[in-house]
Amino acid sequence: MSAITAVLAKICGSSTWWVSILLPILKVLLEKIGIVIPWEAIMASTGAYGVKEAASKLQPLVAAKVAAQKPQE
Repeated sequence: MSAITAVLAKICGSSTWWVSILLPILKVLLEKIGIVIPWEAIMASTGAYGVKEAASKLQPLVAAKVAAQKPQE
């Protein structure tokens, strides 16, 4: 789970160049915890900046899932 938050933070806080590298990794990690997002559609419509914006909005949701799963681990 901390890998997901690290990848999200890197996408949000870095240049758009990192988006194309980290997006496939983020997509797989999120699907493992049940979050499916149409990243290709976001990338096609708004580009890397749209992906960065979506990732920043996703951070609280992922943080909540991480907090909810910590007692189980």
